[in-house]
This record gives sequence, C-alpha cells and structure tokens, in this order.
Amino acid sequence: IFKHFNGNIKDKIFTIWGVSFKPNTDDIREAPSITLVDEIVNAKGIVHFYDPVANSHFLEYMREFYKDNPEAFKRIRKFENKYDSINDADALVVLTDWSEFKAPDFMEIKMRLKNAVLFDSRNLYSTARVLETGFTYYAMGKNIPVTDSYYASRMAENNSTVKELNKQIFEREHSIDGNSNHESRESLLQDKNWINSTQL
Repeated sequence: IFKHFNGNIKDKIFTIWGVSFKPNTDDIREAPSITLVDEIVNAKGIVHFYDPVANSHFLEYMREFYKDNPEAFKRIRKFENKYDSINDADALVVLTDWSEFKAPDFMEIKMRLKNAVLFDSRNLYSTARVLETGFTYYAMGKNIPVTDSYYASRMAENNSTVKELNKQIFEREHSIDGNSNHESRESLLQDKNWINSTQL
C-alpha cells in the first residue's frame, strides 16, 4: 500500500472490507486489520471500514486502542453498507473473505472510488476481470501485470490478429473469381466487417 502511494498516504482514505480475524465471526483477536489500521492512522491516513458482523466490536476496540490519542481515533469511521464505505476512497483493501465480498459489482466499486485501486489480501478475484474493469490490482502471491502494460499486451495481441486476418483476406480477394460460390464471398464479407468493428 505504502509503495503504491510513494510512501505518502496523508489524508488519503482507505476502505477496509472485513476486519474480523476470519469470516463468520466477530472475533478480532490478532486480526491483521488492527495492525493495518494503526499503520495507516500513524501515517495520517483515514480508514473507512465495513464488516458484516464485527463492525461495532472493532470500533469499540479501536476506541480503547486510541484512548490516549483521540485525534487518531477520529480518523477511523465504520459503515453499515459495503458500497457506501468506498465513496471517495483512494483504495479498497479486502482483508477478510466474507462470502458477500466474493462477487462484488466491480463497476459500482470503480464508480464510487476516487482512484480505482484494489488490494486483495485473500485472492478472491479473477485478475483478468479486475484489470479489464480498469483497476490497478494487487493480490497476495499473484504476479499481476501493471494495468497499462496489460492493455498494451492485449492491444498487441489484437493488432496481430487483425494483421493476420487482413493478409488472409487479401489473398482470398485475389483468388475469388466469377465462379466463386456465394458462401466464400459471404465469409469474406463477414471477416471484413469484423475487422472494421474490432476494438480492444
């Protein structure tokens, strides 16, 4: 997280989905959310969080955690809806693999976030799906291409396909004569139309 933001997260908002130690419990003992929230707050960042069960428990725990630093506690805010929690956030961090986090509406997330940045600590999502929606995506143990490089690669693959098909069409056009059947001409026309409409 800090590397992505070049070490400066002051006043940036990070939404955390899942603060419990594991799904289907409100147990937060030794939960990674505690450490992450503390690191963000100490760096003057802001935390929004949502958990289906552990919301209130976590907030009270952090209130006690920062009892001697009330200004730090003010940088933490809980939400009762996962999508509301990401409004204007600079990144979404998924920490607990609750079932309701496994198939979110990525377009809704992207629309609500200030920056389309997703940190997936549980490898919940398809890399291709997330990148194609336009996110910068980080996930544990995955070698994920940088978004721009990914699309450049997709464009190169697409251009290669078009060039090869253009070559084939050229050869077929010059081989078709007056005796060619309707099916051959129709196939050629379909390929030409595909090229004209091809977009990444």
